[in-house]
Amino acid sequence: MCRQCVRPWLDTYEERKDPRGRPYFWNSSIFTLGATGAGHRRGRPCATGIITVTPLQFDLTQYQQLKEWQGREWKVASKK
Repeated sequence: MCRQCVRPWLDTYEERKDPRGRPYFWNSSIFTLGATGAGHRRGRPCATGIITVTPLQFDLTQYQQLKEWQGREWKVASKK
């Protein structure tokens, strides 16, 4: 079990031309993982063939900020 890695993928793109000569960008599929951040497990278990499990959820709410803003009165700026 380990937490989700939040380091950015440093992906690369190639500029190419379609058959009509229009430019587009192709992801080269060569991904490089950025530097390890503090508090993350050392090593890369997946790269060494070790199975890892990370329970995930999709909720990017900043609960502390939400708590601070609750009950606050908001003023609407006037249009000029």
